[in-house]
Amino acid sequence: MAIRAGLLARTGSAVGGIRRPDAIFSSAISASQASGHTFLRAGSGSIVRNVALGSVQSRRKVDVWEHICGTRANCSDYSASAASAGRRFPVGVRAMSSSAAGETEKLKIIGISGSFRKGSTNTGLLRAAVEIVEKDFPDVSLEIVEISNLPFVNTDLEVNGTYPESVTEFRAKVLSADGILFACPEYNYSVTGVLKNAVDWASRPPNVWGDKGAAIISSGGGNGGSRSSYHLRQTGVYIDLHFINKPEMFVKAFEPPQKFDQDGNLIDQKSKEYLKEVVKALRAWIIRLKR
Repeated sequence: MAIRAGLLARTGSAVGGIRRPDAIFSSAISASQASGHTFLRAGSGSIVRNVALGSVQSRRKVDVWEHICGTRANCSDYSASAASAGRRFPVGVRAMSSSAAGETEKLKIIGISGSFRKGSTNTGLLRAAVEIVEKDFPDVSLEIVEISNLPFVNTDLEVNGTYPESVTEFRAKVLSADGILFACPEYNYSVTGVLKNAVDWASRPPNVWGDKGAAIISSGGGNGGSRSSYHLRQTGVYIDLHFINKPEMFVKAFEPPQKFDQDGNLIDQKSKEYLKEVVKALRAWIIRLKR
């Protein structure tokens, strides 16, 4: 039996250590238990994280990935510490614990670029954001996630409740993130096809974008990508992404002074300072959403 899940529960005194806040979670648990899986029983007071309805930090969190099935084919990420403790997880469930009491987890942001071009200035903005995070925001991590290996959305590729491997891996990255930083080029007044394709794959049931903080940065000619950014914001309304209202960043890449080098790396100091303000605002917004 294979089921999909992107779920929330709080562990506590309920039977099996799981409280069931909604019908979706209840049916998923029942189906998985019927197929012989055992769910993690966390200690009293622990909190299990829900990416669809909100996220709560704790010393232990469990990310329920989009595939719970009877094979390791679609998921190989398991917690070594949990395994050594003798806990069993259904395939597709990852457990993570802090290494010490009181340790604060880093906010996890993933960056997604809507351009595959080698010298893309939008991808260059993301690289600059990574440098800013590493230098100025020690409580944040930023990883650029690759989307060039995703096939075009086609429900024929969804076989027995599973997705192609590259899609599964991408959805897992989105699911585990606290926030998203989109680098959004503009093609013909709108979002690029490759970015929209990635957005659509991660919105397939269960939607793994839900209730995450997000921000958009954009680089290009003319208006610097403003129209595509607003289109992406509109899509976010339906998939429950919560974008920061400001600052907005539209870099006019081809106007003086020079903003990028020949490899697409951001070299303009004023733009870097503005990008830092975007990252700062996104960080604050994610923290607010997690309360």
